[in-house]
Amino acid sequence: MATRPQVEAAIAAIEDEGNNKASEVRDVLTKLLDYTENDTTGGGSPSSLQPFHFFNDGKAEKLIGRRGNSVGAIWYSFKGLVGESVNFTFRIETNSESVFTYLFQVPDQLFSTLQKFFNNNAQFKEEMSFAIPIRKKNNINEIEIGTLSIKLSTQRRVALTFVSQLERTNAIKVYTSLQFHAPKFS
Repeated sequence: MATRPQVEAAIAAIEDEGNNKASEVRDVLTKLLDYTENDTTGGGSPSSLQPFHFFNDGKAEKLIGRRGNSVGAIWYSFKGLVGESVNFTFRIETNSESVFTYLFQVPDQLFSTLQKFFNNNAQFKEEMSFAIPIRKKNNINEIEIGTLSIKLSTQRRVALTFVSQLERTNAIKVYTSLQFHAPKFS
């Protein structure tokens, strides 16, 4: 693998007056490609990064309560780089009061992709938590900051648990975007 100093030296060796052989220029370009394709400063070469994007195509998915009943709807998008980072943008509307945990079904491939984040390290194996704005469904001007915990459940489901005073007594609306990654801490 070429190093940056080797590439810089090869570039400096190119003559300004045009007496460069094609083989010399080819050598410089090859070293440059080798350096850029094998740079691992970002956790891997660019060719090893795998983008993903899963979304429910504008149609609502059912939010399911712990008893298996429908308690609202979710629109979602998961977008990111496999094993590196993910952006989770979602909108939910609940039609039930005093439900704290909501489940929604995701495709097998998305569930498998998310497992790489949540099972990447013991510290994040259980759940990730975020502070988010929570609004009263029938009065969007009533807002408070609540806690959202995200956990992978069984049967290809994602569990969202909300903790707030507003959520305990009202149907709620949430529309937000979260960015996370799960590095392997030692």
